[in-house]
Amino acid sequence: MNLRIIDEIADADARAGNCLRALSLEESKKVRNELAARYGCGDGQPFTYQTISGTDGFRSNDGWRLIPEFIGTGEVLFFLNPDQTLTVWRCPSAKWLTELLADCFGFPFYAASTDLESLFCFDDHDCVLVGGRALAQIAILKPPTPD
Repeated sequence: MNLRIIDEIADADARAGNCLRALSLEESKKVRNELAARYGCGDGQPFTYQTISGTDGFRSNDGWRLIPEFIGTGEVLFFLNPDQTLTVWRCPSAKWLTELLADCFGFPFYAASTDLESLFCFDDHDCVLVGGRALAQIAILKPPTPD
């Protein structure tokens, strides 16, 4: 586990009023397994942006600010790559999550709607990947590619 990232999240959460709620390990694994099944990670492969399919995306240094546009305004689930921690956190809103992330250094992360129908990934190369219902927004929010 990369304690530096976990510490960064905990410190930012403390400054924001301690709103992150960790799911139990069992619940966290269930969320990860369901997302792996939905996004074609294959048997036994962990859910990471390197193993998912059925997504589209683009590169954007501040693409993480688009979480509310892709996931919606309600509660969201937030988590890291499984080699960082298996914990999945519940956040009060996508807007709140973007405010938390604005107070952190950059790292790969995932956000999903609580029904797991919308997925948002931000990788370590500043790429946004979205899946599920969030794909409907990609044509609207994806920046045009230069000629």
